Amino acid sequence: MTTNGKKLFLAITALLIVCISVVVLWILVGQKLQKPVLQSQSLLPAATSSSLPSAPTLPVAPLVSLVKASSTAGTKTYRNTEYGFEFQYPESWKFEENKVYSPFSKFNLIGSPVEGIYISDPIVINVVTPDFAERQFSDLKGTGLTTNIAGVVGERYNYTFEGTEESDIILPFASYKMILGVKKPYEDIFNQILASFKFLRN
Repeated sequence: MTTNGKKLFLAITALLIVCISVVVLWILVGQKLQKPVLQSQSLLPAATSSSLPSAPTLPVAPLVSLVKASSTAGTKTYRNTEYGFEFQYPESWKFEENKVYSPFSKFNLIGSPVEGIYISDPIVINVVTPDFAERQFSDLKGTGLTTNIAGVVGERYNYTFEGTEESDIILPFASYKMILGVKKPYEDIFNQILASFKFLRN
């Protein structure tokens, strides 16, 4: 092989090694960001405060929801007539149902920016069984802040999970519990959602 041929071979080999390294790093970082967790943080003033570890994320039972998205001046409205709630969110965000089956989770909605890189599950709304909510927040018992969302009184828990500050609001929701959660970097968007959150009354 000639000197030029050897140089070309070495250059191609080096380029392949760099490309493979980038792909491996991208996969590893992507997996770390995609780890599911009960997410949250945020929000409204309350009576007490806390910072403790959180629990794993809620998988969801498959169901069909009647959802309507409408727009008004830079915002969209998410409406779920099956579970009876709605809220407004920025057009630069999207909300999608996570249809993973679980006997503990009846509904799971995940909000994230439409574009760009973001922490896994930045904002979530979960409808879960009361025993699940109790188990997930048992370590935080007595540390919650009393909060009121659309006339419903619940508790907000602030904590750190895997190095990320989060908050979850637990609300009574008929025979279930509703968990509204956010990760700290998305607190402003979450507060906008909470300000417009409504329970639909029949």
